[in-house]
Amino acid sequence: MLTSAFNWSWIFYINVPVGLTVLAVTPWLLYESRADLGHRNFDLPGAASITGGLMVLVYAMTRAAQHGWITSETISLLVASALLIVALS
Repeated sequence: MLTSAFNWSWIFYINVPVGLTVLAVTPWLLYESRADLGHRNFDLPGAASITGGLMVLVYAMTRAAQHGWITSETISLLVASALLIVALS
């Protein structure tokens, strides 16, 4: 309806009032769910492991489209990705 009544570019403009409305009602709809723990810390090795694993996985999939799925390069990248992701747990 929006693109029929106006122009296709209006699909971008409709997001602004919807986004502002969501931001306005968020404090009333969502409650704080943070636990009161004194020993919070950032898991830097875990964050690096999952980020690196997912980056290698995406790289392996893009390379597999060029070189094939059963090449040693693709398989080694997929194994490295799996090892990094499993290291997270």
